[in-house]
This record gives sequence, structure tokens and C-alpha cells, in this order.
Amino acid sequence: MKCLGVYDSRYIKEINADLDWSSSSDSVSIDEKGTVSALSKGNAEIKAKYKGRISNAVEITVLDKIDATTENALKKELSH
Repeated sequence: MKCLGVYDSRYIKEINADLDWSSSSDSVSIDEKGTVSALSKGNAEIKAKYKGRISNAVEITVLDKIDATTENALKKELSH
């Protein structure tokens, strides 16, 4: 994942250092680089903390298994 800082001057900058990532569930983990790993079926909210400020949450859903049609549709949607 990436974290973008939006400053009062409307300047936007990608933040890569000093981030503290968190997951609300054991079904999803996120490491210090922002790499998300699905561990089990379920939902999680991912947030980043930077200098005392907390980002909006991104919801992640881990499915048990999906069929090939759904997998292809998801891949197509994510490639846009």
C-alpha cells in the first residue's frame, strides 16, 4: 500500500518513512513496507500512522476461494 500526505497547501507527497501500519484483524497482516498479506478469510481495516496523524481506513476482504470467472473479473478491474 502507499500512503499519501495531503498538506494545508494542497501539496501531495508520498510518505515512505516513519509510517506505522496497522490491521484491525488477524486475517490480514501488513508489514513496515506496506505489503499486505492475506492470512485467513475475513475483513480488516488497514490504517497508517505518521507523526501522530492517522489515515483513513482501507477495508480489505479476504475471500475463502473464488472461481476462475470472479478471479479474472477482479484482475481486469484492478488493472485499470
